[in-house]
Amino acid sequence: MPLTTLRVRPVVAAAALSLLLGLAVVAFGIRAAPIITDSDFAVTELYVELATRGQLLAGPYSRFGWHHPGPLYFYVIAPFYALSGHRAATLYAAAAAINVAAIVTLAWVLARESRLLSATVILACGAFAWRVPRFLASPWTGHVPVLPSLAFLALATAVMSGRVRMLPLMIVFGSFAAQTHIGLVPVVLLVSGAALLSTVSNRSARTASTRPLITAAGLAVVLWLPSILECLLHQGGNPAMLWRFFVVDVYPGHSFWEAMANGGYGLMGLFRPDFELPWGGHFGLDYLPWSLFGAAAEWLLLIVVASWHVAQKRRFEAHLAVVGLIAATVAVLGLMRVRGDILNHDLFRVAAIGALNVGVLAAAGLRGMASAIGSRPLPTFGSVTVVAVVITLMASLAVRDLQSLTAYERRQRGRAAVVAAHGAVRAYVSRTGVRKLLLQIGDDRWGDAAGVLLRLVQDGTPVAVRDDEAMFTDRFTVSGDEDALVTLADLDLHRVLRTTAGNSILLEAFPLFVDASRISPREQ
Repeated sequence: MPLTTLRVRPVVAAAALSLLLGLAVVAFGIRAAPIITDSDFAVTELYVELATRGQLLAGPYSRFGWHHPGPLYFYVIAPFYALSGHRAATLYAAAAAINVAAIVTLAWVLARESRLLSATVILACGAFAWRVPRFLASPWTGHVPVLPSLAFLALATAVMSGRVRMLPLMIVFGSFAAQTHIGLVPVVLLVSGAALLSTVSNRSARTASTRPLITAAGLAVVLWLPSILECLLHQGGNPAMLWRFFVVDVYPGHSFWEAMANGGYGLMGLFRPDFELPWGGHFGLDYLPWSLFGAAAEWLLLIVVASWHVAQKRRFEAHLAVVGLIAATVAVLGLMRVRGDILNHDLFRVAAIGALNVGVLAAAGLRGMASAIGSRPLPTFGSVTVVAVVITLMASLAVRDLQSLTAYERRQRGRAAVVAAHGAVRAYVSRTGVRKLLLQIGDDRWGDAAGVLLRLVQDGTPVAVRDDEAMFTDRFTVSGDEDALVTLADLDLHRVLRTTAGNSILLEAFPLFVDASRISPREQ
């Protein structure tokens, strides 16, 4: 009976935590002041809206014209978004909840094997989150899979170390990370493959792994089903585009030394004075010699620590050091495949892996020093206290980030144009009896267009999008039955349209202008 109770407790705790976080997300979404999204966040909210309707098969959109591998992130948020009344604040609360769940999972997996290791890694992750304001509540797809990817690495390490029951949970976190950002796919594939190989090659683990393997396989099919359907329904679809972009097409990438310079800079992000929240953009390689030295030292020390743990028969710690080494190496070398300039957000996931490895090395250092002087590295009570305090502080930090980021979003005055444009278009539809709109987007007005399109979908206005189907998914493909053209125009395009016969000016709110004209079906 006690053994059964011990086995049930993690499941019960996970269910209770999930329920608590879910209720908190919905409650915040309902009670928070309204937020009008535009640009990237409006695209995210649009995808979540489509997920609530079961109309989304593609993952997050990339500026290169393809989508990240899958829409799991949007389907995770969709139920809470619907329950909160389709309110944008839910997106930010959900991001905070996902990060809290990831850090709790990471702490739990590590504590099962080594409370000392759990304390140092969680402390490093806490320092990482503290260094990047608003990160824990950011729903941007460049941010939200970062901490779940660290939980995945810990779960994969547990599977390699014989904890086969962790396999389904590894699939969940790995699928979430890989679907949400293509940059995490190489790490997830390689580490997952190593974990599965270790399971099937270990006779004792293989004997006990039938049920977890079947469960994991079933989960993988369910979690990747939208991507599989998208591939089957569209002659290869997005996976074929990804294959062409990264494998078939020849383009100038980055040299090994460029990847090392930028990757080293990323791995040492936790210690750099200029480390800040990467919303994107360019950066200068300051502190480069120091960063390269630190990254080289991290790689070397991980090899030494892994060998030492093997000699001491600490299987989990040895595997985690190797997994951290593999993840860092793959993430850095993956920068060679970045098309165009390497941007700040490309290094963010590398910096998170660096933080994980710092925690691994710190635990080994404390253990080594304690062994040298003949004492325990850190009492069990001390380790548990550190983990509890850091997780509590990170939860508080998530709440602070949530309040700060949503308040910032509400202060953005440019969003008024989105509301005005949507109102003008709706009035035009009511006045003219238009059955279906064809939306045309002027140069540099896609951010406004995302906000307007989202609101048209929410109020049930039939609409298609000309030329920007890739960003807004094939849900808005032109079908030929559109009977009015609405243009969200920049100033130059508006000057041309306003002199066109039959044009109606719906809104002039520089830099956004809205023009409309009736068209005949099939005139598109």
